[in-house]
Amino acid sequence: MQYAVSCRKISFSEIDLLDREFSLLPDCLAIEPDRGLAASVARAGILHPPLLLPRGENVYSVVAGFRRVAAARETMAEGWCMLLGAKTVPEICLQLAMEDIVGQRQPTLLERAVFLDKLGRHLDSAKMTRILASLSIPFSERQRQEAALILALEPPVIEAIHAGRVDDRIVPQLAAMNMRDRLSVLDIITAFGLSVGNQRKMLAMAMDLSKRQRISVMAVLGQEGVARILDDPKRNPPQKTARFMLWLERQCFPQLAEELRRFRRLREELRLPANITVDHSPFFEKDELTMTIAWPDAESLRRGWPKMAAAAFEDGGMQPPGVIRR
Repeated sequence: MQYAVSCRKISFSEIDLLDREFSLLPDCLAIEPDRGLAASVARAGILHPPLLLPRGENVYSVVAGFRRVAAARETMAEGWCMLLGAKTVPEICLQLAMEDIVGQRQPTLLERAVFLDKLGRHLDSAKMTRILASLSIPFSERQRQEAALILALEPPVIEAIHAGRVDDRIVPQLAAMNMRDRLSVLDIITAFGLSVGNQRKMLAMAMDLSKRQRISVMAVLGQEGVARILDDPKRNPPQKTARFMLWLERQCFPQLAEELRRFRRLREELRLPANITVDHSPFFEKDELTMTIAWPDAESLRRGWPKMAAAAFEDGGMQPPGVIRR
């Protein structure tokens, strides 16, 4: 990659922030400096000069450093900037924009998607593969197609992905949905503040129910039971989230849910002391229940176990210690 660069003071009023040809954020997202950056620029100026491309007489486009320029314009009239040659081709500018990011952190899902989309307007797949390999960014035609689907998402979905409210790993599934289902999933994630793990569980169960019941994901998540949980004034947000996930699990696995209810009822009926716990087998695959007893010391176990064993097995059964058959 060859390019010429110089450094000089530029009036920030001459920088066109509306020209986002080389921005690696979707156009629906505003480019705004956070408070920390704005305060730092106000105190010390721009320590990492933005990279600009001349567009004509006293007009410049940002290649890298949109947020720095936006922060500087609030408190400064001019500042030192790096200038590319006016004839620098777009694909070089895009590479430099991505280099500015990877030199500091891993690019986000949206940044990668925008980069693939914009770079693909100027280069063929073979050249893109070489460039992306040098940046340690995986590339295939499938990823290019996924990037196009992601960038076609509705602004509220893109904003949620950018803000970190939606887990990157479920984005391809969201992109493959129709708009109504996708926005319903986003509403649920937002309403319950679902964690990364719960987002994936929720989506998997909602899609499974949709397929089995031959109804939309929107219909699955729009049932009255969900509204009742959300509107329950007696529960706080974490309790509502737990209640919703349990409700969805019962809808998806009714037999397992019934077994769980029976087990919880049994545990309540037993009224076990704090040092005794009872657990079921995974997914109730077996009828066995395992009892665990915490003894304060070896002597207590030596004295108490004979009496407990005699009482537990007085019916003549040969059950192994610690296991009770239902």
